[in-house]
Order: sequence, then structure tokens, then C-alpha cells
Amino acid sequence: MRSLEMQEKIQLRDLLNQEIIAIQEQKLDNAVECFQRGWDDAMNGRTHPISELWDGIEVAEVQRIIAKT
Repeated sequence: MRSLEMQEKIQLRDLLNQEIIAIQEQKLDNAVECFQRGWDDAMNGRTHPISELWDGIEVAEVQRIIAKT
């Protein structure tokens, strides 16, 4: 980094800033799309009762997953 000229450092900074902004915008778009799909599912009755949330999930499997984190 020290071997770069000032103009090169500025160009590198600008390129990195553009990349960061593009990544942030992409993540925001994905979040918006996910919310829109979920909202559409909820508004059109494509839901499951909360009482079924844990059906079919084994306690041992949940504990194994938690232990990994």
C-alpha cells in the first residue's frame, strides 16, 4: 500500500467504495424480496398454525445444531 502513489490510492478507495455499496444494495434488495414473498404468503393464506412450528423437529437434532454454534 505504501508503494502506491496518492492518485492510485484514491482510485483504489473509490473502487472499494463502489464494491461495498453494490454489496449493500444487493443485500437490501434480497431482504425486500423476501419480505414481499412472506407478506404475499400471509395475505393469501399460505401459512401454518404456530402450534405446528416444532412438529417433526427432534430435540436431539436441535441440541446438536445449537452445540455447533
